[in-house]
Amino acid sequence: MAFENKIKIDSYTYEKGESFEVNLADNYKNKIDNHIEKFNDLVNQDFSFETMEIFGTALYCYLALKEIDITPNYKNVLEEFEAWKGDKYKQKETDIKNIWEKINQIYSQAA
Repeated sequence: MAFENKIKIDSYTYEKGESFEVNLADNYKNKIDNHIEKFNDLVNQDFSFETMEIFGTALYCYLALKEIDITPNYKNVLEEFEAWKGDKYKQKETDIKNIWEKINQIYSQAA
């Protein structure tokens, strides 16, 4: 329904339940904390549906292009993004480009 603009999603809150417990070694806790921190930075602490959809779609397009041996660049990621989402995010091209640049930086460093 949010995709069709029938509802607006403002925020989510999560709390630990009474039976929540962490049984991880410290090194795993640190790895998880690092990943969460990186993700928070990637999305600028914005966990809105729109930001998550833009981020997820851009990441999927980036990885899908790599999977078929096409070097992802902004132009071809945007083309795939628009093929999938149509004009829904046409006014958000700056946001898409910013997210693409962050994704590209991470995957370029990993190579």
